[in-house]
Amino acid sequence: MALLDQTPYPDDADDPLEAILPGWDHDLLGCSLADYLGIVHLVWACATTHPNPRRRGRFALDWYPAAEYDQLDGLRSPAQVRAVLNRHFVTTKNKLRAAFPDDNDPLLRRYTHNPLRSRPLVGGVPGGYLVPVPAAVLGKATPLGLYYTGGDNKSEWGKAFTNDVGRLFERYVGRQLDLLPDAEVHPEILVKLSKKDKKKTIDFFVVFPDLVLLVEVKSTRPGEQLRLGGPDFTTLLAKQFTKAFEQINRSVNLLRSGKHPELADIPADRRMIGMVVTAEPFHQINTPAHRVAMPDTDIPVMVTSIAELEDAVTITSTSLAKLLCAADDAGVADLRQLFPEYEFLEHNAVLEQGWSAIPFARPRAQDAATAEPGNGPEHRAPSTEHRAPSTEHRAPSMIGLSAERMSRKRFDRTTSWTRCQGVEVRPENGSTEPFPKSHLPHLPDVEASGLTCAQRPLTLDNSRPAAHCEPAHRTAVTEHERSLRHSG
Repeated sequence: MALLDQTPYPDDADDPLEAILPGWDHDLLGCSLADYLGIVHLVWACATTHPNPRRRGRFALDWYPAAEYDQLDGLRSPAQVRAVLNRHFVTTKNKLRAAFPDDNDPLLRRYTHNPLRSRPLVGGVPGGYLVPVPAAVLGKATPLGLYYTGGDNKSEWGKAFTNDVGRLFERYVGRQLDLLPDAEVHPEILVKLSKKDKKKTIDFFVVFPDLVLLVEVKSTRPGEQLRLGGPDFTTLLAKQFTKAFEQINRSVNLLRSGKHPELADIPADRRMIGMVVTAEPFHQINTPAHRVAMPDTDIPVMVTSIAELEDAVTITSTSLAKLLCAADDAGVADLRQLFPEYEFLEHNAVLEQGWSAIPFARPRAQDAATAEPGNGPEHRAPSTEHRAPSTEHRAPSMIGLSAERMSRKRFDRTTSWTRCQGVEVRPENGSTEPFPKSHLPHLPDVEASGLTCAQRPLTLDNSRPAAHCEPAHRTAVTEHERSLRHSG
């Protein structure tokens, strides 16, 4: 919601939006964007937290009480939800098998496209749908999932959609930078070089008291050939970043020349660091082995994913400028290596705004009426108390449990995982054990192999081997859950 629905874009911009216009979500998704994200949340919650363990890894509309449809904006019946599922989520066993090429190398499968990313539900089976990898359902609601849902490059509208996502992504990065309390953010500036020649600077100048950060935004992601690391790896990598690095060099030269009054508000006598913000992470790109393929720059330049920036802007124990200077001085490969040394806000305000607009995550009217003042998402403290199970006989709410599980999580900046903060669950035996192992997402390939999560690495983003799970306290869907907050 934060990216595609809540990021403003001026109607009089030089490059106006072409596809993401009023009503685009109904045309593309068959429902509102909020309802689409609500369906994702619904399927994932049922597949991972159903009170009956035999039903986990599955989903059926019959399990969902009709009274809960009031949380959706426009979908009011199982038939309407089924139409959206069939349009974007459901495949068949035969189609799923056919989607895997015959010559697929099993050793490289984690780096190539997983068909479940496009269609994570398998239909044509008794009792509803199979959900082999619940995290793939959440992936449909991430910016990357929506990018590929609408970005059909074979059509003019699809090309326009991907271009619009890039334009909104640049504005979204600006919203994140605006969260910095000790910096002035200046958008790109058009500089007059001669009577007929004008050039734009980088996308944002972020002016701190002791640093000027030059930010260039690239809505790029590592493609399959780049992930496979073939012989043309360095050529492909340089192609994606050469323009951004050159733009930073050009802006530094314009600023230091002192000849352009348009740049008078940007100090030229302070330390300068460049940053290229990408839509998806390029792992290890800041290491010397990868940077040899990049153009030389006049100032230090770090490539940072938007997920890393979303955390960095919430730093509280010091200025982000000091963190960036420390990272440059230490030559670290990514900012998260230094996160354990600092303190951060528990929540990012822009992400929280997007999260609160999703059905099942936003408070109901009756809940809002009884909520205590000043206890909203931005003030919520993680609870460590375990409430006693209610004696009232009622069916457990899978959606309520899922929403609580997501809203109470806290990002652990030492790794890209989530620590669950004592979320109360209610197994059939009445235990109140906080988030037991039985409530981890159903991962058939791991269970069938007889390996625990700690013994076998999993890859859900198809870009790198994921870190190992820690049983009972961590879940392998963190980045997808987190992306759900800013996907729309």
